[in-house]
Amino acid sequence: MREFFASIRKPGGTSLTTHLLAAMGIFVVLYGLWWAFGLRLSPLPWAIFTLLIGTLIWLLRTGPEPADTPRWVEHQALVGSPRYQSDLATRRIADMIVGAQPGREFSTHQLALTLRDLTAERLVQRHHADPEQPLTTATDVALSKPLLAYLSTVETGDSPSINRRTLHRHLKEIESL
Repeated sequence: MREFFASIRKPGGTSLTTHLLAAMGIFVVLYGLWWAFGLRLSPLPWAIFTLLIGTLIWLLRTGPEPADTPRWVEHQALVGSPRYQSDLATRRIADMIVGAQPGREFSTHQLALTLRDLTAERLVQRHHADPEQPLTTATDVALSKPLLAYLSTVETGDSPSINRRTLHRHLKEIESL
């Protein structure tokens, strides 16, 4: 029984047992005074009433148990497009690719120029091509005819717009250099 009342104790407050004992002590004192003044009351209803008052005071002092806080899933910030997390050169190329649509000659020419520069840079760094003529002097690597034809349009300034599949094929070829 003692363990039950000890388990009812709330942290930082007094136990239910303490409240009930205090209420019964007050009842015994009041009942003794009533007896001394000649009031003959039945003690059982008053004892039950006193215990209820002690329990009510204990509930009011300790308050109800706080509700469990909901376990919300932590909000994850949206990861932006990889295009905008890249470095400046990659973002410029991505913007050019988006803008290189039919009818936008400046963007298509700019895209072809950028792809030619990337190809030339890789040929010079990885295959020791001549920096003056990297597309023609790289002997240990052979570029595909469609890529060479596309890169040669930079010189004439008449770069055609290319579809997504062709662009991916050219980018993979440049990446594999």
